[in-house]
Amino acid sequence: MKRVNFLLIVLLINSSILFSQGIYFKANSNYNFSTSTQQMPEYFAYQINLPAEYGMSGYNINLSVNDFSVASGLNFQGSAGYSFNDFLSFELKFSTFSNSKKEFKASPEYEYAANGKTEWDLHNYSLLPTFLFGHTFNKSTVNVFVYSGFGLSKLNIKASLNEDFREYEFDNSYTFSWGYGMEYNYSISKNFSLFTNIGINNTNYKPEKAELISSSYSMEYLTTSQKEIKYVNKITNLELGYNGSSVSDSPEIRLKETLKLNSIFWGIGIKYTLKK
Repeated sequence: MKRVNFLLIVLLINSSILFSQGIYFKANSNYNFSTSTQQMPEYFAYQINLPAEYGMSGYNINLSVNDFSVASGLNFQGSAGYSFNDFLSFELKFSTFSNSKKEFKASPEYEYAANGKTEWDLHNYSLLPTFLFGHTFNKSTVNVFVYSGFGLSKLNIKASLNEDFREYEFDNSYTFSWGYGMEYNYSISKNFSLFTNIGINNTNYKPEKAELISSSYSMEYLTTSQKEIKYVNKITNLELGYNGSSVSDSPEIRLKETLKLNSIFWGIGIKYTLKK
């Protein structure tokens, strides 16, 4: 019995050692280049009050941008993976992204309306299960990879015209990402290798709520409909005030719009493999 137990322990130790030698860790930095543009989503209307013949009147500010994208920016990734054999590997990636171009001026500009600007600050955090199919020769390995996964995105938008401004914070909405690409690894030692990759990423963001967090106007005098926005797929039975605006004690209701984050990326990184 003791001999059997001893053999089982040895077998378990050998199995765990063999398994651990397939484990690896990676860290890399990518830069995403936008591959498409869209009409800037109209997540809120921007009005300012100006003196008129009889009191104050509200004037719409043009923020529209025809060729708009926030898909370009830095993307940092860390992953843990396991190589089943020389052909197939699996990774779980943690990915972070933030846009590099943040300021957008109204384009085209209109002669009949004041033209403002917006500042977009987007952050995305995702978990991306990834399959890699590769071929190794000498010290090099070439992989083709595919991935998909879910994440959270956080967005702040600040609209301004001269000294007037207002800033909205959007809720942390779920995002779905998918993509594919190619990776080249070169071994520099028994445990370490350097790699570069290139690929295509597709992510869509669709916020559910937004809240005004700062303004050049005093926030205490603003109504709920001026400070909160709720986005819906379809507007039905909308209750309006006497002037056709949203009821003051309820959030403003607007249709959902998708922010597209489609890009091609290129990056470099380092890989550490558990080998003895």
